[in-house]
Amino acid sequence: MGVYPDHGVEYIAVGRDGRKLRIAKTSDTDARLLASRYYAERKDAWFKDVNYERCVPIVHDDVVVDIELTERERALLERHADPERPHGWHDVVRIHDTYGSVSTSFGDSLPDAPSPGYYVHLTDGRSIKVGERPELSEKDHCILQSILNVHGDRVRGHAPLGPPPESS
Repeated sequence: MGVYPDHGVEYIAVGRDGRKLRIAKTSDTDARLLASRYYAERKDAWFKDVNYERCVPIVHDDVVVDIELTERERALLERHADPERPHGWHDVVRIHDTYGSVSTSFGDSLPDAPSPGYYVHLTDGRSIKVGERPELSEKDHCILQSILNVHGDRVRGHAPLGPPPESS
């Protein structure tokens, strides 16, 4: 159970239909990234600031992205990308969590009272347990922030043990 960042690079273009195209996804580029000078120059700091999602173009003049597109990716780019629109490598972080699969719904349907702890309450009625104690440790604060980042506007509130806050 936890929150996991997926940090990598993707090649993104705009399609002829105006939609965003991910020509090369992070899962496609992982091996190439690990073998690149681009990663070697950043590996010490690569995962230090990844507690929020982002997708930013790599456009600095002094940054060399020495990762090549495969033949298949080049063909996709040529066939589907709008040649008039900018395209290129992006630094991407996506946050994934495994809390959703073990979340609890508070309510009449539960046979037992929820266990003590600190919870994040979602708008769909689920509650995600952050920690075992009503008081948050430093680690729990990091977990709370990650859950808030992942679930965004689906968060109704967060509090120590108890039913979800009333809707206003």
